[in-house]
Amino acid sequence: MTEESLTFEDKEIAYFLISDIDKLKSYLLKKIKGAKEDKVGNIHYVKGRGKILVTAHLDTVFSPPKKVYYSYTSDKKLKYSGEINPIGADDRAGCWALYKHIKETDKDFYAIFTVGEETGGYGAQNAVFDKKYDFQYIVSLDRYGANNVCFYDIATEEFRRDVLALGFEETFGGFTDACVFAERFNVCGVNVSVGYMQAHTSSEYLIVDDLKDSIYKHMKIFSLNKKYVYDYYDDIYMYGKYRKDYYDFKAYYDFWAKYDKYLGKEYRYQEKY
Repeated sequence: MTEESLTFEDKEIAYFLISDIDKLKSYLLKKIKGAKEDKVGNIHYVKGRGKILVTAHLDTVFSPPKKVYYSYTSDKKLKYSGEINPIGADDRAGCWALYKHIKETDKDFYAIFTVGEETGGYGAQNAVFDKKYDFQYIVSLDRYGANNVCFYDIATEEFRRDVLALGFEETFGGFTDACVFAERFNVCGVNVSVGYMQAHTSSEYLIVDDLKDSIYKHMKIFSLNKKYVYDYYDDIYMYGKYRKDYYDFKAYYDFWAKYDKYLGKEYRYQEKY
């Protein structure tokens, strides 16, 4: 295939992958009328009454690739990869999905493109809102695969049941910005697929068609239209003794290093983290 065969959306998604964070911020602030950047670098936009908080993070573990490579999967889906380089689809794919929702989705939500998710969620922790919001629940667009959701320890059984009834498959994971915001606003949260696979590795790739299809799946969750309150407590779910250091990224990465060692896997994060 050639680049000329790609649609405008395909090329725009590639642009989200290869842009450095400042360039992508400038693009979003230019394209989204009314979007604002807060003091820590998050970009905010309120659509309608902003009943749901929807997040995606701008930062990536590695520097953006200089280019992405195009190919097709065996079932004829468009695939982006970096050959031997990661492409940062975690979470630039989610950023494109959130941007797409802002432009085309007929739902009320509050969008936030965060910084610092990959180093402990400092953007989410320090996000500055222009007023007090009474969000119904939190949705992060930051999950691998085509139809997965992850609830971490930020969901009631009712919320979990209602989301899974929409046809999603439950998976388990470590952290995303929804974990910060759900506790901050005392509501439930969920993380949803945006089409990437093998994040944080040189084998990372993005199934572009799965990303595009995810837009319609996200809208199912946006349509729940109910407040799901969650009363938080000091449990030890996945974080064990690190629960008190929940947003301490060193403790977070140390936890996963031990977890990988337990599984017999190579440590998945670079020493700088």
